[in-house]
Amino acid sequence: MDVGYSEAEIKTLVPINQEGLNQYIGTYVVTKPVNVDVVLEERPDGFMLNVLPY
Repeated sequence: MDVGYSEAEIKTLVPINQEGLNQYIGTYVVTKPVNVDVVLEERPDGFMLNVLPY
């Protein structure tokens, strides 16, 4: 059954320091295949990646 999603990709994590990660904090807009906002925000206990409206 085709539900419109592809298989997950496995990525290798690379170490990044706080200064490097801060460069990526913000909101990104993805328009294909659906329109969502991807938000990376700093939290007291680390970082949170959120995909809105999901």
